[in-house]
Amino acid sequence: FPVTIVFAYHLRSNHGRQFISQLAQGSTRYNISKTALSNIEWNLPELEEQKVIAKALNDMDELITKSRLVIDKHLGLRNGMMNDLLTGKVRLV
Repeated sequence: FPVTIVFAYHLRSNHGRQFISQLAQGSTRYNISKTALSNIEWNLPELEEQKVIAKALNDMDELITKSRLVIDKHLGLRNGMMNDLLTGKVRLV
């Protein structure tokens, strides 16, 4: 798993966003200079720990995606059954 996953999650977190927003300049569209980014001292875990974190995050993302697919499937079935009941295609006896 690419270690950049850990960095990407960090940047999407509240802490990461707050940190980066301090460097942003502009009123409607924010810009961050390469110089400002290159001067930042990133406090990241050791490489092996990053790999473990990246795998855990990736596994959770896959689980969330699969769960959403199951939920969508169940909602589709429910809506189809409700439609069949409401249109009279199926009757409860």
